[in-house]
Amino acid sequence: MASRMSMRKAQIPLGCQLCGSGTKIQWKCINCSLLLCSKCKEIHLKIKDAKNHTIVDFKEVKPQEPSEENLDFSEINCQEHDDQTCVFYCKTCEQFICTKCITKVHKGHDASDEEEYKAELNKLLEIQRETENKLKKLALSKTISSTINVPHFESEKREVSEQETKPNIELTRHFTLDLRNIHTVISYSQGLLWISDASNKVIQNVKLTKEDTQVLLEFNTNVYDMAINSTNNLLLSIVGETGLKLFNDYNGDISDSEYNVAPLLTCSIHVTRDKKVIIGAKTQTNEQSAKRKVVIVMDEKGNHIKQYEHDIHTKISALLNCIILKQFATGIEIEGLCS
Repeated sequence: MASRMSMRKAQIPLGCQLCGSGTKIQWKCINCSLLLCSKCKEIHLKIKDAKNHTIVDFKEVKPQEPSEENLDFSEINCQEHDDQTCVFYCKTCEQFICTKCITKVHKGHDASDEEEYKAELNKLLEIQRETENKLKKLALSKTISSTINVPHFESEKREVSEQETKPNIELTRHFTLDLRNIHTVISYSQGLLWISDASNKVIQNVKLTKEDTQVLLEFNTNVYDMAINSTNNLLLSIVGETGLKLFNDYNGDISDSEYNVAPLLTCSIHVTRDKKVIIGAKTQTNEQSAKRKVVIVMDEKGNHIKQYEHDIHTKISALLNCIILKQFATGIEIEGLCS
């Protein structure tokens, strides 16, 4: 559209802009952009302030790309009315028109004034420039691809990507505990941890200081796993129990929770951000043919929402699911759970 507009503009007959007589223009003053006939060219050069201006043959003037900076409707004479300059652009007929045209031949047509026309034109030119840049980049990309070892390049790119995605793990502090084996660690407040030693059936509530650790509470129980619920209390999956236990650190009481998977036994636990509780469970029997391994999703009130069970045909293992869920939730390697 931009090319058609500029071509149409170049074909519009313009008269001398100095004498205004409509005489055919043959010259252009580069300094003041006036279009001149041969007679006015000589007059223009005799003017004191214009005697050093550069005047060139109009045919040698290269047409400029239409833009907001160099397009002026007042410099375009109407094709139908020689005594009128254009003030509108008729989108219907794709031509510049004057005030007489808009009330007669072009009445009711879709027309835009100079400001609107410039805005639309510059938008089109910007799209054109962006497209040209994208094509240049695409051509450059193809050239590079044809001159390098693509498999080698892709391999290096994957290595860089893997390096960027690997977390930067740095040891900042080191603490020594009196626990023999650490199976689960839960951070529930700044500097406060719940730590379980399943081998020795011990749970500790530990506070980290700058130099050392302080054991705030310790009690004995045989747990598979632990998690902090939405009320900041500790949920316990105790070996041989069908329901999760709730530990209240304000009074030290251990009570039954609303989360029960009977007749199955609880194993791993995970509490989601939207307060759902996910429990890995298994059957009480040791007979291989009767064993079941299940992942159960509950809401905050203990209602069962979904259940995923091991299926020998699809090879989906609830055991694997509960371990993976725990690893993603805590970032700690879990071993020996739900065995």
